[in-house]
Amino acid sequence: MRILTPALLLALPSAALAATDWTPYLHTLQHNCDAGALVEVLNHHQDKKRLPAALQASLQGVRNSTDNNGFKVQEFRLKNASAFGLPLNRIVVVRPETEYARYDLVFADARMMTLQPQFRLAGNGRHKSAAGQKQTWVEYHAHGSNGSYRLIDERRLPYNADPGEAVLQQLDRHLAQLGKRHPRETVTYTVYASRPNGWLIRDDMNDITLHFDRQRHRITCTWAG
Repeated sequence: MRILTPALLLALPSAALAATDWTPYLHTLQHNCDAGALVEVLNHHQDKKRLPAALQASLQGVRNSTDNNGFKVQEFRLKNASAFGLPLNRIVVVRPETEYARYDLVFADARMMTLQPQFRLAGNGRHKSAAGQKQTWVEYHAHGSNGSYRLIDERRLPYNADPGEAVLQQLDRHLAQLGKRHPRETVTYTVYASRPNGWLIRDDMNDITLHFDRQRHRITCTWAG
């Protein structure tokens, strides 16, 4: 039997030691790219009283920069960290003062592509999908003046990775019909499109996209208003 002395432990590569698991702080991204607990962690990464102790050892530093668009970029460099069972090297965050945000999870290798089935796309109706599939559907919702919000219609659409003007015009016509049936409420729609390497959520306010990049070993969630 081999006994791991302190000297031998120091000689082991970091991968042989227990990696810090970031999954509890990233798992909400698996559901419609909800940043959830990750935002709280990133906002307080300099405050050790608020940063979970389990993460402190793996967070090696933060690099602040500005990209070509003038957006603020924060790169959180990690050591001996994992997420969803795979080695995680970095988390890159773009959070400008506009209606835009991006979160990149940078993994050690292309095995991150195997995580696509775990990243789910779901609205308020019966239709659901996973990243990497080819499905498109639309949900129509009615908004009341008292803050109420309810699903009033949903339907499958012919698969379209990025619904364009022709599709949106068709949806607008049905939207007008529903508006006449619900004159006391504001009717809106949301398009959901699962596609190879990710998915798209599109409404009249925002585009939310998920993208798996095999070459760069990245899973990216983007919000654009």
